[in-house]
Amino acid sequence: MNCGFWKVRHRDDRRSGFKREGLVPFWWNRFRTINERLWGIVKLFFQLEEVWLRSRPKSKVQDALHDLIANTKQDVIDWRDLKARELAILYKKLRDDMPDVEVPSVVSLWFRKHNPLAGAYTRAYATRIWRKWYLHVWNPFTWVEVWLFEWVNGVRFLTHLVVDRKYETVNSRE
Repeated sequence: MNCGFWKVRHRDDRRSGFKREGLVPFWWNRFRTINERLWGIVKLFFQLEEVWLRSRPKSKVQDALHDLIANTKQDVIDWRDLKARELAILYKKLRDDMPDVEVPSVVSLWFRKHNPLAGAYTRAYATRIWRKWYLHVWNPFTWVEVWLFEWVNGVRFLTHLVVDRKYETVNSRE
């Protein structure tokens, strides 16, 4: 468990009858243990961030657009995977069902698609880029976009976790 107590271990912490562990093997094992723990904490953070992103409320338009994308495109996981023209076509189809929906221009959809501050409800896009990093080595724009996405949503998640919880506990006491 990564949320439990941190294990403090010394070279002398061995059963009687065992000689003291060597300096290099002890610190190598200690380094590996700490490294595994830190990676576990980072993975836990990203899993909790994913749950937080997916549990955020969506508007009716966003929910309907997500359902429309899921029904028309089988291999698309995130709306950022679509081209801007395809998104515009989906918005036009959505306007037929919901007349109050405004169809954004292709240019504004392109900017929204590449804006890490835009509403993201999953980490699927960033995770896919991290897993296939070798396809994006040549494109610094993609890396700036992904790093901004990670930092912005990470800070939003931590702010929600720390600040909003304090606000909720203060209001629940009153």
